[in-house]
Amino acid sequence: MIFVGFGFLMCFLKSHNWGSIGYNYLLACWAIQITILWNWFMNQVCIYYDTGSYTFQKLSLTTEVILQAEFGAASVLISMGAIVGKCSLFQLFGMCNVNIFFYAVNQAICYQIFKVSDIGGSMTIHAFGAYFGVVTSWFYQPKEAIEDKQALGGGNYLSDLVSMTGTLFLFVYWPSFNGGPGSGSQ
Repeated sequence: MIFVGFGFLMCFLKSHNWGSIGYNYLLACWAIQITILWNWFMNQVCIYYDTGSYTFQKLSLTTEVILQAEFGAASVLISMGAIVGKCSLFQLFGMCNVNIFFYAVNQAICYQIFKVSDIGGSMTIHAFGAYFGVVTSWFYQPKEAIEDKQALGGGNYLSDLVSMTGTLFLFVYWPSFNGGPGSGSQ
């Protein structure tokens, strides 16, 4: 989902066809790694908040930790959809780092403090990623992007076809992505 689905989905611009796939792979790999660290750190902060005392816990890589890290990467890639074509790879890495920090804070507040049940990630992944992308797009030359003098903001047949492949891949595997963190029968 993260690499194939979002990767091909980001090919919707004719000027960033295959570059968007490369950017997606680099950002997704980086986002997964730092999401693991930030989620662990925020979990430690919430434990201190709950108990008032700090006991160090080791970071263990389990399937659930990696799945939560992929959710953080999905948040970054949703935000990337709003600014792809407007910024460089270096700026995308900066956006990724800031996004993951605030994603981990948002997730800790929602899950640990407010005790929210959000199994599909509609609040912590999708809405957060979309709003973060919109806010981030205000910082990357919004007037030039609206004018689009070189007509780089449109698609062509190839970009639309590859983007539709990513969309179909996301559509087919979405139930497993949403049902991954679930346990037991409700």
